[in-house]
Amino acid sequence: MYDNIENIDRRGNSYFAKNVHAAGKAVAQEVLDPDERVVVFDRNFKAEGYTGARSVVYEIVKDASQTDGFRLEILRVYESGENANLSTEVMAAVVGDIRRVVPAPHYGLAFGSHGKGWLQRAYSGNVSRSGNTDGDMSQAPFADLWSERENSLTRYFQGYGEKLDVSEFRDALDDWAWDFILLDDCFMASAEALYEMRSLTDYFIASPTEIMAAGFPYDMVVSILFQEWENNLENSVVDVADAFVEAYRSGTMESGYPHATVAVVKTSELDALAESVKRLNLRLNEVTGVGGIQYYERFTTPGHVFFDLDDYISRIRASVTPTEYNEFKAQLDRTVVFKDHTEYFFSAAQLNNGTVKVEHYSGLNVFIPWSQTARLVNWYQQTEWYKYVYGGN
Repeated sequence: MYDNIENIDRRGNSYFAKNVHAAGKAVAQEVLDPDERVVVFDRNFKAEGYTGARSVVYEIVKDASQTDGFRLEILRVYESGENANLSTEVMAAVVGDIRRVVPAPHYGLAFGSHGKGWLQRAYSGNVSRSGNTDGDMSQAPFADLWSERENSLTRYFQGYGEKLDVSEFRDALDDWAWDFILLDDCFMASAEALYEMRSLTDYFIASPTEIMAAGFPYDMVVSILFQEWENNLENSVVDVADAFVEAYRSGTMESGYPHATVAVVKTSELDALAESVKRLNLRLNEVTGVGGIQYYERFTTPGHVFFDLDDYISRIRASVTPTEYNEFKAQLDRTVVFKDHTEYFFSAAQLNNGTVKVEHYSGLNVFIPWSQTARLVNWYQQTEWYKYVYGGN
């Protein structure tokens, strides 16, 4: 066991430890059923009694003898260097280990890392922490969008160069059923990304923008799930999403920045959403400019990448009739069962810190293929969303 998480080294960033501590507060305060358990996989656990950083699986256990009312019960310590780098195989193996050690009738997952929507990992090797790029940019078409740096105000804490594409994330988790998946990662309320991962779970909780580095309020997340999950899953995930935005709106989150956006997506409706967009017969070169369309980051090169799905569709008047738009909008409302946002969101993307006012909000971001982002299209065409919605055109 380990009962002093304050001394855990988090590579200079304590947000993960604070998330664990917040979850521990909820465990300490709740009356738990035997199946209500919080288990954590920590890839960078470093504490007294361990040589260097290790990958560790531990459970947060209620313990009135401890100052904070809980302790960390270590379930497995991996060998030094084992599982140090996140991959499909590593993630699948760890989830398998957890499910064998902690059997339960239902599982939910909260995944905290750096998020990038549908964007692929292939380009990231050419990027330094300062955001500078080396080599031929044609070989790294997203490199200038990927400028991870230490002490970022948004969710970059998991470590440079250790990311999964959405298809890899899906493959790692697809052998198991998940009641919900909370993506505590930037940009993951993405039409393309969630469509790619729709087989994994009943509900996704995610944000279409960057998430402040403090992440979700896990004391409230755990408390809500323990109290409501068994009775009504949709209500419980909606209440988790609502608590997230309210925590930032009220200024109670430690980040000091009252900015948050969120959506709860019902995955059984994602196929119908893709079909409703497909019927609009979108074309790659249809959009000649994106001025006025709600964007969800402050990228300046090559241009905005994430836009509001509804604002995009509603503005393509030349090809979308009112009837077609209304049918799409009705399906979007069935897919996004809850959405909320603060007046502004914060973006640290591309070393361009600042806030953006939310003028139009549907809860989902989407890529718009247009002239300024044309060099991303070859990569975009690899997504399942593109293949279905655009039909290869």
